Amino acid sequence: MSRKTVSVEMIKNQVNEMLLHGMDDDQRTREALIALIEPILMDSGNYSGFRFLGKTDMEKSKNGTTVGINQTAWDSTYDKDSKAQFNNTDHTRVKYF
Repeated sequence: MSRKTVSVEMIKNQVNEMLLHGMDDDQRTREALIALIEPILMDSGNYSGFRFLGKTDMEKSKNGTTVGINQTAWDSTYDKDSKAQFNNTDHTRVKYF
């Protein structure tokens, strides 16, 4: 039997989909996915950062509505150093590059 491998890119894409489409109350699962993918990306030399998912991103979600960042916080009405962009957000709503 031949050995089969999967690409890091494929795993990253699947995790990104799960982080986007996960149900709001399933934050622990998303934390586990993050704990899984970050060392894989770093150890393989494929870590290129991440970004928090905003309202526009979450409109594409099949099951979730929580956001990782309040996009309106980047408007000129907010102080750029303010914590407003992270008030009432879900730190597990991220996308890896």
